[in-house]
Amino acid sequence: MCKKIPTAQKEVDLNSKIDLTAKFKNEQTIFKTIKDLNFNQFNKALDKLTLTQYMGTIFEQNNYARGEKDVMIRFVSLLMSNVIESGQLLIDVALKKQDEILGTIEFKKDIPPFEIWMKQVAIRCFKEIQKTKDESALLIPEKCSSYIKNHINQKLSLTILAQNLGCSKSSLAHSFKKKYNQTISSYINIQKVKAAQYMLINSSVNISEIAYTLAFNNPNYFMRIFKHYVGISPTAYRVNIRINSNIQ
Repeated sequence: MCKKIPTAQKEVDLNSKIDLTAKFKNEQTIFKTIKDLNFNQFNKALDKLTLTQYMGTIFEQNNYARGEKDVMIRFVSLLMSNVIESGQLLIDVALKKQDEILGTIEFKKDIPPFEIWMKQVAIRCFKEIQKTKDESALLIPEKCSSYIKNHINQKLSLTILAQNLGCSKSSLAHSFKKKYNQTISSYINIQKVKAAQYMLINSSVNISEIAYTLAFNNPNYFMRIFKHYVGISPTAYRVNIRINSNIQ
């Protein structure tokens, strides 16, 4: 039997006096640095023993995965609450990110050592917040392009985009055409066709299902749009790809 080699990770001594004040202060440092979006300080703060790590380790040592998940959910909720309070993200945006991360926690099957898991989740939160904040700082045409690509399976229009981006339809249409030298309608169709090409190559989903997945109400209209931009029908495109793949 191999002897387990001690790691450099901090251990929680459950038999010693619990210094809750220090752990509380360390956790507050994490919340402060995520408010400031200071990654170096945030990363350093994660190396100190906190209430979250302490509680999670207790559940880990007792093989109680549900307890570990509940502690992690509490931690993420506090992180995002501080982000909202700081004004770094709008409430609805922050809550959407929070729900996405909480979903991965809830359905996590193989939980790593809690100390490692906590740091992984915390850094993911930080990166998601930073990315979202950076995207919000883009110019309107770039924000519009990003929105279209990230919501390609939804019904999109100039009206819908203007509402979600908080600008007028006329200013959005004008600035987008100036930036990308094409209309928003054309750009949407091109992005949907690109998504369709990917599905045609990488899946066996039928043409009608692809059309509905990309929010086309009529598969025939989808096929006309596809042929307009690609030059051949979706069926012919899929056949050609398979033939060329077999030849290679």
